[in-house]
Amino acid sequence: MIELRNVSYSYIGKNVRVDAVKSISCHFEKGKFYALMGPSGSGKSTLMQLINALVQPTQGSILYQGKPIETFRPNEYRLKYVSLIHQNFCLLPFLNVLENVLYPTSLLKINKQEARIQAIKQLETLGLDATYHKRMPSMLSGGEQQRVAIARAMCTGAPVLTADEPTGNLDSENARHIASIFSHLAHEEKKTIIMVTHDPEMAKQADIVLHLKDGKLLLNPSDM
Repeated sequence: MIELRNVSYSYIGKNVRVDAVKSISCHFEKGKFYALMGPSGSGKSTLMQLINALVQPTQGSILYQGKPIETFRPNEYRLKYVSLIHQNFCLLPFLNVLENVLYPTSLLKINKQEARIQAIKQLETLGLDATYHKRMPSMLSGGEQQRVAIARAMCTGAPVLTADEPTGNLDSENARHIASIFSHLAHEEKKTIIMVTHDPEMAKQADIVLHLKDGKLLLNPSDM
């Protein structure tokens, strides 16, 4: 599904070159739930940005279904193929729940009636029935907002869902619920789920855990 070949990323910070990601090679398969773990500064979030084409590798290549991701139009890639779920939900405060979920489908020019049916289905799957549709984001708990953000990502139809610390602002009960949702999406709906987390309990729910340290992918987690 997604393959990284000797991917590195460097930037200049305070007149010093920072090698944030160093020669990482790995692949992410359909129907699997992956967790990216590592200490602060290990390169987790940078790797997520690379996968989402928010930054370009300074070396190496990233392939989606065997095709270099830079050959896609960035907005098309991030809507149709790889959809990002943010830690801070990033719901539009002036749109209600249903409108937030429908927003990316309007960018994709999906039939409005079909998009609405799909949005309602996804919300119901995540435990948000019709009583939530007209609520504004400010009326929701953190866990509810995160579920709306997941429904929004699912409605694009993207085969790959990425999540950067999706439970960082949630209590343990809601975190477990989100982890179970990701597991269901991977195993039952055959999505590829890639999640950055610092929480070992969240990582336990994943099929495969990748450990990063100092920008490198560790083959032996005991090296952490």
